[in-house]
Amino acid sequence: MPYAAGLNCKISPAFTVSEPYLFDGLEFGFDARSARFATSIYRAQEARYRNAGILTAVSKSHIDVAPYFIYSSVWGGGAPWAVMTFKGDRLDSKRTITTKLSFAWDALFGTDYTRELMAAIAPLGDPERGWPEGIYEIDGTTNSSVTVNTNAVVLASLAFRAHGPLIRVGQ
Repeated sequence: MPYAAGLNCKISPAFTVSEPYLFDGLEFGFDARSARFATSIYRAQEARYRNAGILTAVSKSHIDVAPYFIYSSVWGGGAPWAVMTFKGDRLDSKRTITTKLSFAWDALFGTDYTRELMAAIAPLGDPERGWPEGIYEIDGTTNSSVTVNTNAVVLASLAFRAHGPLIRVGQ
């Protein structure tokens, strides 16, 4: 891990993940700037699918094995599509097609691609437990970690579909 110049401390790697951008849309509705950012992050993932044939919906997520939390990024630690721990260790084998992003991108953009994401995720729902984190990209198995975070984003996405942004600024 790199050290800060002139300081005796490690620098945490920087990650470009989806959640900050999708929350802006779900909670407040996009303005011109946030729409550009969110659209760029979304389109990068859609382009990866179009170019490589790999369904992509990446963000920070829990996983069902140690270290239990990862950052699946559009760009992280100087590399595209890096999956990393907060300490900067690579863990690309745990890249997950995340449930929360599938729901959120579909609510916000409603494209053919987001419908493909939703079709992949749909069989995972459990009426007793909620939604798991998603599907491991490498082998198609379920990332069976069930979290409040993922299920809250699912609910926020459904609420957005029904009522629009949670908070309407300036009204």
